[in-house]
Amino acid sequence: MKHINHPGEIYDTFFYGVVDFNKSTVEDTYKKLGLNYDNAFGFYHEVKNNCKPLNPRVFPFFYFDGSKSSVLISYLRRKLNFHEHTFDDIIKIIKNDKKFKEHTFKILFANLHKSDIQNLIAKDSRTVDIVLQNQSWDADMSKQVSFLVHHFPYALDILIDTLKEINKNTVVLRTRYEHIIEQRTQETCEDKEILLLFEKYYSLSKGKANKTYFSLSFMSQFVIWSFNGDNQEPAFFLGNRYKEFFLTKNNDSPTTAEKMFYVLGDSSKYNIVLLLNQHKVLTMSEISRLAHVSPPQAFNIINFFLDNLVVREHHREGRKIFFALNNNFITSSQENVNDFIDIFKPKEEGAENDGQDGEQKQ
Repeated sequence: MKHINHPGEIYDTFFYGVVDFNKSTVEDTYKKLGLNYDNAFGFYHEVKNNCKPLNPRVFPFFYFDGSKSSVLISYLRRKLNFHEHTFDDIIKIIKNDKKFKEHTFKILFANLHKSDIQNLIAKDSRTVDIVLQNQSWDADMSKQVSFLVHHFPYALDILIDTLKEINKNTVVLRTRYEHIIEQRTQETCEDKEILLLFEKYYSLSKGKANKTYFSLSFMSQFVIWSFNGDNQEPAFFLGNRYKEFFLTKNNDSPTTAEKMFYVLGDSSKYNIVLLLNQHKVLTMSEISRLAHVSPPQAFNIINFFLDNLVVREHHREGRKIFFALNNNFITSSQENVNDFIDIFKPKEEGAENDGQDGEQKQ
């Protein structure tokens, strides 16, 4: 595998804020995924020791509710060219792209219609009041989102300064741990078990896996993100403990009933899984239309499914991405769900009597 350092630096920078503002939620997410998160925040604590406290004004950019990605992580996934973009490029995209403000509001207010989003951008006071009252955020988050709506350029300036401060410290630490990155790259290239898992989950042959681009994230320990750039070569963000993540997915019972219910826990997610099962492959816009959900909501659900290996990218045609179910997730969960349901089945009277008769005979 060919290692590229700068995507890992960018991801560590963005995810630091997610952990700093939402650490308990991140911990809960690891628990729900059945992953051991002991010492998962070691790199975070090292960065924090060298960083100034984060300004509360940037909280909405990093807000993570346990399901959909934060504003910055979702924007990173949409805009990052894995093979080329550096941290400075990403800052320029955030600073100069007029669509970043619209993207921010779409992620924070995923349940709103496009017209309401535009009213928020225009700072229509009536819309702002109604929208903020109808959100389920705590007082802190509501206060900072209200500030963001009314003073977006100022909040954006604070964000950029904050990201530069975080990145400065992550780069220093990543340089210190360069030997770990080299070791992980070498291990991955030589580990037959890992290469088999790449083939299983991403349909990558051993030869093709060895040609992929790879970038290590220390901050997000378990993240695995597949991405196909314009050159059609696969690439991955891999968390520092990605092997544990893969092996958790590949053991005898990797998907618990609890996990299955968690990822399909509302009607929209459930319906999208049924649609993918029916149609085999669908684009994001087709999912939005057939499932009767807004494009932002479809975007958030598919990203959530990708994170939890429920769906995978099937193929691309130009700018269109086609998604399909990850059948390994479904089949691996079947036995555990059946076992869970069996707990509640009433015992047959004959079976109970047989047991009693047996005791009497003895």
